[in-house]
Amino acid sequence: SIWDSGWQGGTNTGTIERMIPAAKMLNGIREIRATSKGFDVSFFHPVDSKKATDAQLWSLQGYTRSWGGSYATPDSDRHTLTPEKIDVSEDKKSVSIIAGPLKAGYVYEISIKSPLDDSSLENFWPSEGHYSMKAVPE
Repeated sequence: SIWDSGWQGGTNTGTIERMIPAAKMLNGIREIRATSKGFDVSFFHPVDSKKATDAQLWSLQGYTRSWGGSYATPDSDRHTLTPEKIDVSEDKKSVSIIAGPLKAGYVYEISIKSPLDDSSLENFWPSEGHYSMKAVPE
């Protein structure tokens, strides 16, 4: 067992758990990389090209936070980016999204509204990722 005082100074107890992946991992977002004009999103397994290039199935939002002196600072300048072009790689395991303009100092929330393969949204996991843009790539 582990004893940790935690945030509130209480006597939280816990254990270390070993996680063993299932025989076949679900499909979902594997990695998000920023490009100068948008994002490259890779997946664990191939996706359906028709679904992956449908801009209506993607949600891209950017926001920043200007610290206001309290612990929970709300988002500011939240805005939606519209995908201008979406390309699927030859192996169908990654998608390039052109959307912008991108801004340094913003967090980008990239999510999929519907699975990009034959699974259900509950079985397409993770379907959301966040990218902290420290500098816009050149």
